[in-house]
Amino acid sequence: MKRVLLVVAIAAMVWLWWSGIFAKMGNTEEIRDLVQDAGAAGPVLFMALIVVLFPVFLAGVPIWISASLFPVVEASIYSWIGGGVAGVVVFLFARHWARDWAQSRIPERVRRWEERLEQRPLLTVIALRAFLWINPAADMFLGLSRVSTRDYVLGTAIGIVPATLFHVILGLQGMEYIDHVPNWFWIGLVATIAAVFTIRALRRRAAPPSSPPES
Repeated sequence: MKRVLLVVAIAAMVWLWWSGIFAKMGNTEEIRDLVQDAGAAGPVLFMALIVVLFPVFLAGVPIWISASLFPVVEASIYSWIGGGVAGVVVFLFARHWARDWAQSRIPERVRRWEERLEQRPLLTVIALRAFLWINPAADMFLGLSRVSTRDYVLGTAIGIVPATLFHVILGLQGMEYIDHVPNWFWIGLVATIAAVFTIRALRRRAAPPSSPPES
C-alpha cells in the first residue's frame, strides 16, 4: 500500500510540473487572482497553495504577497499554518516511507546531527527551523532522524514564527528592492563569509593539540 501511495504522489507531482500548473502557481499574479476569486474560501486556498508548492521550494511565493491579500496579522497566521502543515506532511512522508531505507545509508557527518537531536531534540529543531525556515530538505532530514513527532511539531511551530513574520512583513515589495541591490554587495558579502570560515579553519589547524589530562 505504501508503494502504491508513493507512486501516486510522485505521479501527481510530475503531472503538476508537466502540465504547467506549478509554473502558474509560482506566479504572484496567478496566486493573487486565485485567492481573491475564491472569496470566503480564500484563506483555505491560500494555505493549500503553500502546502502544494512546498515540495518544489515555491512556498515562499504566496507568503511574500500574503500581506497584499489579507491584513498583516491574518497573513502571518495563515502563512504560519500553511508552512507548518506543509512541513508536517513532508516529515510524516519521510518518517513512514523512507526512514527504514535511509537509516543504513546516512553518512557519518549527518549522524552527528542525530546525536545532537537525541541530546537536545526540541532546541535543535527550533534552531533548524529558525535558521532554515520552511525547507523540505530540513523536514526530510528530521523525518529520517530519531526525533520524536511531538518535539518536531512543537519545535517547528515555535521555530518558524520569526522567519514567517519577517517574510510576511518584508513582502514582495521588499524582494523587489533586493533585486536592485548592486552585485558588488553580494560579492562582498560572500567574500566576507568565506574569509571568516577560512580564518576559523586556519586557527583550528594551527592550534596545538590538547594534552591528555594527568592521572
